[in-house]
Amino acid sequence: MGLLEGHRAIITGGARGIGAATARRFVAEGATVALLDVDVEAGAAMADELAATFHAVDVTDSAALTAAVAEAVAAMGGLSDLFNNAGVGNVMALDAYDDDEWHRLVDTNATAVFAGIRAAVPHLRAGGGGSIVTNASQNGCGPPGERRPTRRPRRLPSRSPNRAPSSTAPTASGSTRCCRGSFGPT
Repeated sequence: MGLLEGHRAIITGGARGIGAATARRFVAEGATVALLDVDVEAGAAMADELAATFHAVDVTDSAALTAAVAEAVAAMGGLSDLFNNAGVGNVMALDAYDDDEWHRLVDTNATAVFAGIRAAVPHLRAGGGGSIVTNASQNGCGPPGERRPTRRPRRLPSRSPNRAPSSTAPTASGSTRCCRGSFGPT
């Protein structure tokens, strides 16, 4: 029996890269997976490989994202996990961005994350709860080429054996607390 046996997961940006690797691991661990991605060809191929469902969607269109989440939940018979992974990048000097590029980055990397959470929460509640994980690049932490200090992962107390140390733990756990407070059990 896998670690995710019985889980039903939506993975945005699931056609390639980290999203595809996560989907493969989730399926290997027993989860049923729905992939959401704008890349129809790669998304359909990944879904075929994993016997998953694929839902073509541009995550920056919140109405379309909400509909795709609902379709995925219906196809899987519920939802227990959301992996908000879709993202875009552009490595250039901040003053070189035009308004369209800035909005593309913010709409995909920030607004779509909120929209994904908002779309998933009612389904997670209906199923008795679940997990939301949002992936982000360290490249979003400063200007291109800026040397970022390397921090050693903090050690967690032994009473927390299931929590993995992370160099971004303070930020991630702050975001998690925010979502838990806003979307936790009613």
